Amino acid sequence: MYNEPLPSRDSCDPDSLCSSKRLVLVVDDDPHVVRILELRLARAGYRTLAAGSASEAMQLLLEHHPPIVIADWNMPEMSGLDLCRKIRETPAVESTYFIILTADTGLDRVVQGFDAGVNDYLAKSLDPRELLGRLKSAWRIVRLEQTLNAKNAALERANRELAVANLRLKVLNERLAVQATTDELTGLLNRRAALSRVEELFTASCRYDQPIACLSVDVDHFKRVNDNYGHDVGDTVLRQVARTMREQTRESDLVCRLGGEEFLIVCPSTGCYRAVELAERLRSEMERLEIICGSVRLRVTVSIGVAHRAPHIHSVAALIKASDDALYAAKHGGRNTVRIAFDPDTDAAS
Repeated sequence: MYNEPLPSRDSCDPDSLCSSKRLVLVVDDDPHVVRILELRLARAGYRTLAAGSASEAMQLLLEHHPPIVIADWNMPEMSGLDLCRKIRETPAVESTYFIILTADTGLDRVVQGFDAGVNDYLAKSLDPRELLGRLKSAWRIVRLEQTLNAKNAALERANRELAVANLRLKVLNERLAVQATTDELTGLLNRRAALSRVEELFTASCRYDQPIACLSVDVDHFKRVNDNYGHDVGDTVLRQVARTMREQTRESDLVCRLGGEEFLIVCPSTGCYRAVELAERLRSEMERLEIICGSVRLRVTVSIGVAHRAPHIHSVAALIKASDDALYAAKHGGRNTVRIAFDPDTDAAS
């Protein structure tokens, strides 16, 4: 049956053959059958690796990953069918295209092979046309699977890169949002963000008929601090003042830096008297605060103007102007003091 001349084994170096994509692993305990298959496959343009047992075949599979295996059904130690089952249980090589050689091509035999994970079968007669025809079909499937795997791998890489890019973009957007709404020096809300939030709080106050108060705060003689000690010390003063205001106010209170040494505190659900209590507490805390910057130690005071939503206050602008007018009065009244925009006992809004 096998009357073709056998090729030399010296011409089949596994290290060079494994680099070929058209690589087929031949598994049979009969070396004569192996050599015949090697010859016919070589003539058809395939490269081969050969194994005389299932254990040797598994070693070659894991080392070189040939995409197609042709194995004899009947082998000692482990049959070709058991080899196929082992391959299907091994994630690294489970997708290998498996062709089994069998002398019995009856339906029961074929079904048994397919149940074990066999992809195709060859009659042991090894008709060259059937061998090459089935290999062509196998290689088409292998190429399709390799192409699909490559596309899936590229898609997974693209998805990972997109996820990383989206994460970076999210972080960047969050940073930009913080920068757009936060005063860089003090960490408080900046003027633009604060005024937008004050509008929301004022609207809610009017809608639900709840009190709201506004405190305009200014650091006394701040220009002297910059002139006498430099802007580094001035920046430290502003940060300490901002920290103290944040510590003395509620979580629901809005604290912002309007610019320079001017600050604004808006207190929802707060009437005039409670706002004055807060202003006095802030003034007192600032007066006691010792600010240290390097070798410089100094104290500063603040002036505060307080206003609340009285019946004649119909807008945020009017509320803030009222607290600014009160602040102006505090400044001209000697500083380090608190002034009220108007007496709450004269209206019914407090």
